[in-house]
Amino acid sequence: MKKLFRSYLPALLMGSLLFSTACKDDDDPTPPVETEMITTVQLNLMNEEKGLSAVASWRDLEGDGNPDTQALTLKPNVTYTGTITFLDENKNPVENITEEIEEEAEDHQVFYSSTAPGLTITATDQDANQRPVGLEYTLVTTSEGSGNIRIVLKHQPGTKNGNINTGDTDVDVIIPVTVAQ
Repeated sequence: MKKLFRSYLPALLMGSLLFSTACKDDDDPTPPVETEMITTVQLNLMNEEKGLSAVASWRDLEGDGNPDTQALTLKPNVTYTGTITFLDENKNPVENITEEIEEEAEDHQVFYSSTAPGLTITATDQDANQRPVGLEYTLVTTSEGSGNIRIVLKHQPGTKNGNINTGDTDVDVIIPVTVAQ
């Protein structure tokens, strides 16, 4: 009887092992969070009174930190109105991330800073809580010079407080800027 049982013992162990792994619950109760990739940032500026417009862009399709950048050239002593667009150009069709930011405005803020002398950027749009969003802005130049504009899109669900150090950074880009006649 012992010999008979010994010959079936390995088969029983293998069967129970297969049964226990086959019955494993593979359903993950938390679905993976889909994160968008922002490959492109576009600035569009206009001053209708003076008939001026300007465009700048930052594009990193490979996500390798080596973007193609179109610099911004502006005139001094001008107030521009502007919009910013965030895209994922790796998707087909291209995904406009700006629409999601608008829908979730209470959780997002675009921060602007500049090293160019006499250049200030102020967000003009607000979320439902009267906090800045930054998809629309005014850019004012008061003197000639050059430098960089830094644009940081922050995702701050439940913590949006106007602080650039709060939340997760969705994208952080630098656009060279020149203000000259």
